[in-house]
Amino acid sequence: MHLTRRLIMIAGSCALMAILLAQNAPKTGASEQVSDALDAFWERDAYDTLLQVTAQGLTQSAALKDWKTFTLYSRYRIKTLNAQDSLEQSLLCAQQSLKTLEQDGQGNSLFAAELWMRKALTHRNLEELRAGLECYENAIRIYEKNKVNDPYLAFCYKNAAQVYIRRAEHKKAGDYLLAAIRSDSTETHLPSIYSQIANNYYWQDSLSAAEKYFRLGTALAESKGNSLAALHMTGAAVFEKKGAWEQSEQLIAKALEYYRQDPDEVDNRMRCYSLLASIAIKKGRPNHAAMFFEQAEKEGRAYFKGPNREMAILYCHWGDFLQTTRTGLDPLELYQKALREAWPEYQPQTSEKLPAPETTPLEQWAAVAAARIAENLIQNQQATNAQRSLAADYFDLAFSASDRLLYSYGADESKLYFMERNFDIVQAAVENLAELALQNPTDPAPRRRLFEFLENRRATVLRSALEAQRNFALSELPESQREREDALRNDLLKTIGELNIEKSKRADSATLAQLDKERFRIETELQELRQSLEKQYPIFTQFNKAGRARTVADIAAAMPDTALVLSFFDTEKNYLCLTLNKQEQVQLYRIPKDSVFMAQLLAMVAMLSDKQAQEQAPQQYFKLAYAVKQQLLPAGISANAKHLIVVPDGILSNLPFEALLSQAHQGTYADAPYLLREFTLQYTWSATMLCNSDVATKASGNNLHIAPFGRETRSGLGLLAFSTEEQAENAMSLHGSSASLTRVWTEAPRYRVLHFSTHAQAGNASETGIELWEQRVSLAQLYTLRLNADLVCLSACETNKGAYAKGEGVLSLAHAFAYAGARALIATHWKINDRASARLMQSFYDETDKKLSLTQALRQAKINWLRSSEPDARKMPYYWAAFTLSGRDTTLSPESNYLIPALIGLLLLSVGGFWFWRRKLSG
Repeated sequence: MHLTRRLIMIAGSCALMAILLAQNAPKTGASEQVSDALDAFWERDAYDTLLQVTAQGLTQSAALKDWKTFTLYSRYRIKTLNAQDSLEQSLLCAQQSLKTLEQDGQGNSLFAAELWMRKALTHRNLEELRAGLECYENAIRIYEKNKVNDPYLAFCYKNAAQVYIRRAEHKKAGDYLLAAIRSDSTETHLPSIYSQIANNYYWQDSLSAAEKYFRLGTALAESKGNSLAALHMTGAAVFEKKGAWEQSEQLIAKALEYYRQDPDEVDNRMRCYSLLASIAIKKGRPNHAAMFFEQAEKEGRAYFKGPNREMAILYCHWGDFLQTTRTGLDPLELYQKALREAWPEYQPQTSEKLPAPETTPLEQWAAVAAARIAENLIQNQQATNAQRSLAADYFDLAFSASDRLLYSYGADESKLYFMERNFDIVQAAVENLAELALQNPTDPAPRRRLFEFLENRRATVLRSALEAQRNFALSELPESQREREDALRNDLLKTIGELNIEKSKRADSATLAQLDKERFRIETELQELRQSLEKQYPIFTQFNKAGRARTVADIAAAMPDTALVLSFFDTEKNYLCLTLNKQEQVQLYRIPKDSVFMAQLLAMVAMLSDKQAQEQAPQQYFKLAYAVKQQLLPAGISANAKHLIVVPDGILSNLPFEALLSQAHQGTYADAPYLLREFTLQYTWSATMLCNSDVATKASGNNLHIAPFGRETRSGLGLLAFSTEEQAENAMSLHGSSASLTRVWTEAPRYRVLHFSTHAQAGNASETGIELWEQRVSLAQLYTLRLNADLVCLSACETNKGAYAKGEGVLSLAHAFAYAGARALIATHWKINDRASARLMQSFYDETDKKLSLTQALRQAKINWLRSSEPDARKMPYYWAAFTLSGRDTTLSPESNYLIPALIGLLLLSVGGFWFWRRKLSG
């Protein structure tokens, strides 16, 4: 044994010397010799020798500036560290090698591109898909810049597309996969690319297209191999969804034949068995399904020695099967097993003490399992208070797991699975807390908890959108600082995860102490970095505070004294409404969505935007407006309130509450008892937005008026003759061709008030946009705009209208401007009259000059319209109710007012200086 080791060491030393000699020899063929020697070590799994060889080789080749050989050593060192599961060291090696290339001006070379790709593969092994995607896209950028078409570029496009598929960005994935086909000049990756295209179509339910690319890939793939097995799995999933179960089973059998040859392919074998179980269920063979699940569990338990995500996935799928068939095991037991795969210390016998949310692992199946347990606890309508309270804890655990994953690198395909049911789970959690609150009317805790839960969910939607824009939003930060903050966040999450695992294993105190010390070090370093960034870059503070849910106490403290929050949530059978007042009192009431009320509500929303209907049937309008108000705002709910802050949901997002009637009415439109006359109205996507501190740098200018089509227009768009009259006094104007995209994007961040008088298009996300002189600005483009505006007024048609997404509200132009940094918005619910809009906006700006707040000024402008000499037909809500204000209420003080505090301060400073000078002379 000792002789064998000695011979291996001698052989390794000789090989090392041969490599180094080759490297110092004339360069022709030297890299090929190094490659052959490294290949030989790799094939014999001589990892220790490889690490020794590559360490010395990197130093030598860097000194010689032989970047081809340097990249070769880097590649093998990264591969070796990955093979040894030393993934953090592998990332460090890739980063150091890239830094070395950058320092020598090789940052955009093909050598750097390959190392970016190698780094991406390591991130992928760590399930750090966002970080991996950034690396792939860096590699793609370099390859494209160097006009290179080869298998490496195709590989990068293909793997980047896989990440986009997992993130459900199917169009982007499709574009990348087509680019992969164009780039794969040798067709090396073509079968795998076709497999990914088929997979992309599968997730979009385009099964015919998925089958087409599955067949194309199968025709190209080798008779055996990983690509063919992956194609068989994709094809099996397609045929299973199409109901062609026999074909699906045949393909699974072929995939299993390949995967059984390799002991390490246990995860793919488990997926095969799960798919076979799904087919058995659909064929009415529950016993066969149970056998397949048991086989998958047996293989997984034999292979995986500790907590494992594949086991969590299996138990969740198995539990779902039992949930529907009600045969065999208790599904709750399987969901609890899944939860233990995420939290090894979790014991269902002591489930009243659940794992702490801050220990949540980066694993989406933890969220799925926790949510399923909660649903099982309350599936019986006679669930006790104790069961509902415990279910609420499990729901909280599920969403803490989901949120941590959402804000980290750890996304994977399970996220899609959870997202499909996410709204249903939110609804179940809300209804559970509502039932708990209604069963305990004297206990305020469940109502407060429900209010805060809804705010947390709404804040998560905002946070999700911001995370998607993270790189752009923080673009003014140096790249090195952004990378460091990202790395520290990721390191902290991993260290906490490792600490929890070691605690569950009851590791020795020294190991736990070391990990805890490392956690404290990273937390301290991250906190110091963030404090530094917040001082230097206000946008960093904005980004980190946006979307952060607040407590009932926080929100109540930020409310005006006479305000009442009305927070609505649309469930399948009811609208829930939670009210919050300044005294932190939360009340809850239900509005049944019966056929009578829903007919009235839908008719009301439709009639508001129908000028002809209001002209022909005023009494019908008054009847609907009063009936809907009685349901949405019952008598006594708004007692003592003068200011309503509405957080709408569902179709209520399209309803201006000020147009409802407080009592029955038989008279004219001008005299109708609108809620407008009793309350100022303010709308928001989340009550948390009331607490957002104003951290943006104040813009230098007051008002910017943008009216592209006031005097002339372009093809397909009508002239807006009154649009130039809407501006405030002394506003800077961009009219006609000066209202171009480039000019508006340059000027807009400099102004506190932006007023758009133009055309707009609402509808689905691909069509929605606002028109500037030369083009329509899409919803996606608006999300990239950065503003410092106290107010954005969108005096255009349907700017508050858009596609409605469950749990997210209306994805409108107003929504996009809010994300862009507008602290308040005035937007419209339907197509508006050009002349009436101009009059209303002139009146609004006149009222703001009187130091009224935005909500008060808009209310007064509408009342002024109702009191005007216009004929009664022009006082219909059609003309004035479309405009509503969302976001923060504030006062638009003239810019010159900022000089007053400065002058007072200067005067006091002068007096103080004079007093100090006199004292000094006296002394």
